[in-house]
Amino acid sequence: MRIPCVEVALQLPVVGLLTLVLVIFVRSLFLCLEWLPLLWEGRCAVRGVRLDSDPLDVDIGKLPPRGLARRLDEWSGEARSGRTQLGFDDWFAGVALPGRVADAGINLRQNKLAFVLQHGRRYVITDEHRGIRAFECRIDGQLPIVAFIDAVGNRGPWLTLQRLFTIEEIVSLRPWNSG
Repeated sequence: MRIPCVEVALQLPVVGLLTLVLVIFVRSLFLCLEWLPLLWEGRCAVRGVRLDSDPLDVDIGKLPPRGLARRLDEWSGEARSGRTQLGFDDWFAGVALPGRVADAGINLRQNKLAFVLQHGRRYVITDEHRGIRAFECRIDGQLPIVAFIDAVGNRGPWLTLQRLFTIEEIVSLRPWNSG
């Protein structure tokens, strides 16, 4: 049996296109599955009667590992089109809004420790090696993001919470009273 080379060559672009569509579909499926635990956790938290003052329960280990990627892509598009002249950190501080469920804050669990962070609040943590550090929290939908603040009050880059705090820092977490 002979397979004509011309027929094979004509079908390679079709096979390549089908492969590309399949790769894009699988990639988008994985991105949806990456966010599913966080969104599902939020839906479970609002089941039944819920007071707005109750923080949303989230396990730090179930937060999406690339939580800022969507916002970074959004900012890049706005910067390229000229809709914003701000750097990512300043732009993000303005667009990150908590979801209706997370207005009261998020009760984060890391192993057996639990702590609450609220949108727009500043906190202080203490570590014997790095000393006292302050940070600001934003809740983007149901994803908590923090930025450390230096001694002069300048905000650093936004960071996700996975593997960010030590146990000692979580235990020492206190709201920052700037007065």
